[in-house]
Amino acid sequence: MTKKFFSLLVFSTMLLTIGCSKKAPENTNEETTPTEITENENPSTSDTVVNDGEDNDDISNDGEIVVDGITVGYNSDVDQLIESLGKPNYEDTSSSVENYNYKNGLNISAYNDGSSKQIFEIHVLYNETISTTRGIKKGDSLQDVLSTYGEDAEEYQDDNVHSLKYQFDGYSLSFVLDGNNNVESFFITNTTTDSKLTKS
Repeated sequence: MTKKFFSLLVFSTMLLTIGCSKKAPENTNEETTPTEITENENPSTSDTVVNDGEDNDDISNDGEIVVDGITVGYNSDVDQLIESLGKPNYEDTSSSVENYNYKNGLNISAYNDGSSKQIFEIHVLYNETISTTRGIKKGDSLQDVLSTYGEDAEEYQDDNVHSLKYQFDGYSLSFVLDGNNNVESFFITNTTTDSKLTKS
């Protein structure tokens, strides 16, 4: 490649960069460092894992979902959350595990020890509009889940149930798959509350 051609290539790249300031230059001879994957890119290599534990600052948000602009998380204040979400379609507070079920497929279970309430489980059933913080929702494939959260999951499978469970600090995120290996539902479990229930 001649110096003249290289200068022309660099000049063209500069013009493209100025004209499209949000896009990185594509055809230069300069070495570039990898940037984060955007929504429109579709990596085909199997060693691209989002949940590698190094550069992911949003792991703490995996214990939350947003429903109609309201954050529903494993450590949410139960009474404030129910007040924000409005009257449930079905409510059962007759035992230490309280259940609040909404028409949109959101089910919340809370543990009431007599002095305080803690979220036990947030379950999203049969709703294609409520997704995890990383965008996984009902109808997404097993490969979508693995590409998004990685392959380091506990897998359970028998004739009736196929699920994947990801463990985080203080909570877990599980996906239930249908017969076609597509997400049927997902749930976030507060593992601190879960251990209290197991002991009682």
